[in-house]
Amino acid sequence: MAAKSSIVLQTLVGLSICVPGDLECMTTYVLLEQEAWFEKEAEFANRCLSPGMTAIDVGANYGVYCLPMARAVGQTGRVVAYEPAAETAELLDESRALNDLGALAIVRRALSNIQGQGVLVPGGVGSETNALSAGPAHGGLGETVRVSTLDDERRRLELDDVDFIKIDAEGEESRIIEGAQKTLSQASPLVMFEISLREQIDLRPIQALTGLGYDIYRLVGDGSMIVPWNGEPLDVWELNLFAAKPDRARALQTRGLLATSPKPPMNLPGAWSVSVQDATWLADLSIDMAAADQTLLAGLAAYDVWRNPVCPTNERYGALILAQEKLAAAVEARPNPERLSTRARVAWAAGSRGLAMRCLGEILNARALPMSEVFLPASPRFDALPPQGRLQEWFLGAALEQAEMLRAHSSYFSPSDINALAWACRSPFVSPQIPRRLALQAARDRHPIPTALYGLLMGSGHLNAHIMNPDRLMTLAVL
Repeated sequence: MAAKSSIVLQTLVGLSICVPGDLECMTTYVLLEQEAWFEKEAEFANRCLSPGMTAIDVGANYGVYCLPMARAVGQTGRVVAYEPAAETAELLDESRALNDLGALAIVRRALSNIQGQGVLVPGGVGSETNALSAGPAHGGLGETVRVSTLDDERRRLELDDVDFIKIDAEGEESRIIEGAQKTLSQASPLVMFEISLREQIDLRPIQALTGLGYDIYRLVGDGSMIVPWNGEPLDVWELNLFAAKPDRARALQTRGLLATSPKPPMNLPGAWSVSVQDATWLADLSIDMAAADQTLLAGLAAYDVWRNPVCPTNERYGALILAQEKLAAAVEARPNPERLSTRARVAWAAGSRGLAMRCLGEILNARALPMSEVFLPASPRFDALPPQGRLQEWFLGAALEQAEMLRAHSSYFSPSDINALAWACRSPFVSPQIPRRLALQAARDRHPIPTALYGLLMGSGHLNAHIMNPDRLMTLAVL
């Protein structure tokens, strides 16, 4: 069967990416759905780089990481992307040319702990899950590829200082680290590595990196900074961790991108927190501030410190922990929808995605929404949306949208609740991503796209409206 032709998609970061014209391709589907990659680490990795730096992307695939990274390091920097699959590397090369990224070098090799040859075995859902195997190709499955080590590649390409390394190689991570002992010892990069292996945490890369003097960090839920990870339970949605030596950690902390230890804030803002004092929805509420719950207000005030980029990172991180504690107490005392919404918002920011989902589920199952307390909408997008006199619809819309965004990395992996999203599409507060999810799911299932979505899909707010045209979209689903 002939391979489908490629298409070019625009992304929220302002880059063009060449991908297969097939909705069964994970990257194609996700970029059409979200106009960005679903991992929160993608944007953070880009923020960690600056002109003149050197970065390595192991497992570059179609370039959702390395393309923005190449733009971030500029013409004076260098990004080396390792992508062994022939067809994938060809599309990545087209994206490099489209975006005029001279700093990006694409290397058609797999990395491991040996030099030689291996077989790239299909993972079942596209090139994103290809895995390296030492055995020969058989039965027409697999692609023979060259295999090298990061230490050998660093010497071959004359890479001196390395500032950032991303390792996403479907279970090969620990062997790649084993083949990078000199690089990781002599240099001091920030290392991002995949930890999800068959729905379990792969501890081997963590042990290898800590043995080389690296401390382990996780990225908080809103993607703003990395914080220490000491082995505490992680949400099942976490796919990656970071590792840094103390000198790299200090540099990132100076830039507001890393906290080393939580420090309780010295002073909290006044009773009316910055988060809500100018909120557009306050006019729709009748609140007696003299009777306002002080624990709730303290939680909101601590959340303000967390969102203040001027505050030191350790103080911000300490404030985020304090906000979680205060809101947990407030919800325990009175689990009304307003407090659940605020707690869901803060839990998401902290990286407690499962907790946020439980709070959102309680909101969506509630029958009465009296709206008698100050609160934060569950979705940050709603901060700038006035309720237009429809406060309860607005409130529920924020909870439903956030629940949809958090329940899975993408509707590619888990089908959306069609009825719930159809309700959202009838609301004036709907996000452009919601009708895209409905249309993509219908097209992938070979079902007609509802005519009620046509206007929403062809309106403003879509970077790839020409592809989301229902007639065109259906062609991407027909094999």
